[in-house]
Amino acid sequence: MFMEQQFELEEAPPIRDQVFERISIENAIKKFYVEFSCNMNYYLEHQDEIEKDLGQSVDLNHILNNRNELKKLEQELFYLQMSKILDENDDANDCVQQQSNKANNNT
Repeated sequence: MFMEQQFELEEAPPIRDQVFERISIENAIKKFYVEFSCNMNYYLEHQDEIEKDLGQSVDLNHILNNRNELKKLEQELFYLQMSKILDENDDANDCVQQQSNKANNNT
């Protein structure tokens, strides 16, 4: 769930006759601060989204009663989100499915 914020834009100052420091793209990227996270509150309120993203049904009651399973679920969902952002979705689904199969075979 994302919060919408409205901002009023101020009039931009004139830039003519002003000197700006140049910075390389590499140095600019180093100054970025980006935090990636998985919104588990949203997922836990929308089990259908968990199942859609994982491509399988889940026993949410079992997961909620097991801290390790909840952490594992969060990691899998986060991995899938990052894979989508980085456009590596096909490999991500295969990897998660392989991990899921291994876990099921070990039980």
